[in-house]
Amino acid sequence: MKFNNTISIGKQTFKVSLAKTTEQIQKGLMFQTELPKNSGMLFIYSYEDYHWIWMKNTYIPLDVIWFDENKIVIHKQKLYPGDLKKATPPEKSKYILEIAANTFNGSVGDIMLFNKE
Repeated sequence: MKFNNTISIGKQTFKVSLAKTTEQIQKGLMFQTELPKNSGMLFIYSYEDYHWIWMKNTYIPLDVIWFDENKIVIHKQKLYPGDLKKATPPEKSKYILEIAANTFNGSVGDIMLFNKE
């Protein structure tokens, strides 16, 4: 997996792989056994909705952060390997970030910025 893009949320910066296609979004971080420090996957949907995440075939605990169309954090949740319960935000989202658990120290209301390299 390549982490070719950089985003910032507050004082944190993450190298991310982008998931844009249906296939990329459905696979997500399945079968990953580790993530490099401060890296993850950013899911980019074409429209806002109650996009959900589950942990099917996911082997590492994750911090999952949902953003609205303005890239504002609307919800965050820690998810555990193998949990098949759907995690859904309380509001519609357009972006979802998955990173290693206990990594995200931001808050609801923070803004995500795409950094140019």
